[in-house]
Amino acid sequence: MPTPATIARLDTHWAGMFGATTKALYAPGLRVVAHGPALADYQGAYVLRHHAACFVSVPPAYLAFATQAFSGRAVAEVFDRRFLAAVFGGAINQIIGPAYQGYLDTGDFRPVDTLGARQLTYVHIPALTRLEEACVSGEWEASGIDYHRPPLFGCFAGKELVAVATLERRDPFSLSIGVIVHPDYRGRGYGKAVVGEATAYALSQLPIVHYQTLLVNANSIAIAAALGFAEYARTLAARLKPGFSGRL
Repeated sequence: MPTPATIARLDTHWAGMFGATTKALYAPGLRVVAHGPALADYQGAYVLRHHAACFVSVPPAYLAFATQAFSGRAVAEVFDRRFLAAVFGGAINQIIGPAYQGYLDTGDFRPVDTLGARQLTYVHIPALTRLEEACVSGEWEASGIDYHRPPLFGCFAGKELVAVATLERRDPFSLSIGVIVHPDYRGRGYGKAVVGEATAYALSQLPIVHYQTLLVNANSIAIAAALGFAEYARTLAARLKPGFSGRL
């Protein structure tokens, strides 16, 4: 598990996203709030489940509606994509999650055989293109991989690029990992290898590494657990259409 200092830093970060105190993160029950600065640009409902606490943040225009719709509901009932779909109905563009939010720091990391994984450069763009074409478009988008945003780490089977991981800085203290594996090479250790390489590099830059994946992706969560990541919270997001009038 991450150290108490790491947990305190994560508590401050996540509580701040909802304009809450860190104490509130450990208080059972549901709280509905309007987006603060951290979520101001997100046109949707963002839900955090942390132990017995649950926060729902919505655009200000939706606050009165959401407060009424969620009143008296249990945490387990609200943290459900079917419930969000029923509440927001036709206002929803897309529901993402539930998602696993995992973290590790230096003391947690369990290095693995990286199978020769290494940083990629511009000369690997053709190989990246082939990998992208082999994957489902939604999976590639969810991975966050961008040819033009280094660093990128790749793992090869012979001359074929079969797994790629990326790092993205979303806050001052951690780097977030995204990963994708060629559909024909999954379950062979390439994902774990490339994530291991990316994690080692991330820890040389910042003290904490973040790993996000959908809860239904058991293989991805298994990779995280093997490397030492621990679940901190779960999230659920519903992208909403703009121009809400107060009725759905």
